[in-house]
Amino acid sequence: MNNFNIRNRKEIQKLAILTLNGYFNYGNRFQNYALQQTLLNYSNHVDTLLISKNFKIDIKSKNDNPSLLIRIKRYNILELLKKNLSFVLQKTIGRKVIKKRKNLRHNAFVSFSKAYLNEIDLGITPQSIPDGLGTRYDFFVVGSDQVWNPTFPEFSELFFLTFVPKHKRVAYAPSFGLSELPEEVKDNFSTWLSSMEYLSVREESGESIIRNLTGRDVPVVLDPTMLLTKEEWLRVSTPLKTVPKKPYILTYFLGTLDAKRGKEIKLFAKKNSLMIIQINELTSKYYTTGPGELISLINQATLILTDSFHGTVFSILFEKPFLTYKRVGRDDMYSRIETLFSLLHLENRENMRLSDPNLCEIDYHEVKQLLEIERNKAFDYLSTCFNSNKYELI
Repeated sequence: MNNFNIRNRKEIQKLAILTLNGYFNYGNRFQNYALQQTLLNYSNHVDTLLISKNFKIDIKSKNDNPSLLIRIKRYNILELLKKNLSFVLQKTIGRKVIKKRKNLRHNAFVSFSKAYLNEIDLGITPQSIPDGLGTRYDFFVVGSDQVWNPTFPEFSELFFLTFVPKHKRVAYAPSFGLSELPEEVKDNFSTWLSSMEYLSVREESGESIIRNLTGRDVPVVLDPTMLLTKEEWLRVSTPLKTVPKKPYILTYFLGTLDAKRGKEIKLFAKKNSLMIIQINELTSKYYTTGPGELISLINQATLILTDSFHGTVFSILFEKPFLTYKRVGRDDMYSRIETLFSLLHLENRENMRLSDPNLCEIDYHEVKQLLEIERNKAFDYLSTCFNSNKYELI
């Protein structure tokens, strides 16, 4: 994975990860696995602590908790959108088919997690922390993903590790998911961030948020998925159940694919004799693709089109021609991709179109060199957090 080993890493007995838990989002599963594998360089034992979702939002307390009010508003909007989308899909492909595909996808994510993640359930909720949890681990690491996004239903003070001693709190590449925080949450965030012993972020916009709230300058480090090489990712790939019969474009969209973009993609595929594989569309048979199978699909793709940060990451790791679109209605989500492009000198990808003659021309030799520099920065940061200078590095 990297260019050093810690000879005496057993001095750090146990590490714990707190991140978003779930069995539906590829990027979430990948970043959790990558962070775990990275931390195993520093300790022989790394757990991901599951956070129970068996609690209800207390609407009555929203006035005392501004971030809760934001999440309630967003939750209500999302639920309305989901109901409308569900109605359309049921009319299109049928309720039973939808349920079956969702179950198959969920099971694939669970299987990947059981095979490759050391997840443990200690009954943690935002309202309840097990007695003595802080003494069970040498360090607690929060990250990566959008753990500091106050609009997420899962967001809580837990992700600032305030339940453990300050010297055990480590943030690795967390994301706010927003270019700017809402005013009503800034006081809480300022307090929580100031109490973190070791701080890093994934995006330059996050660095700016922390500097404005706390006056601290913090490092911008790679998303953990980029700390593993292509070869290391292929070790957790899964053979495809349905092998594509001809070269294909892999599309991975988290937002809505508008009609104009959809038409452009179809015309491009037809012109270049490529089939289209959609992995995040309920109407596609590839919707049930598990994380391991997705790695195989990426590895064999001719072109990748995405509005996903991790879709972009894996395109780069696997040295594929790709195009990253701004997510419809969520321009603030693009900051993490802008940071990534800036780090790897890929700024020319930002406003590129399918018709661009340079679509498939990417200098991956330079990208690999820059990526190695950023990986070493990340490892240096973690070594500082865990006081690894105590150990003999070889």
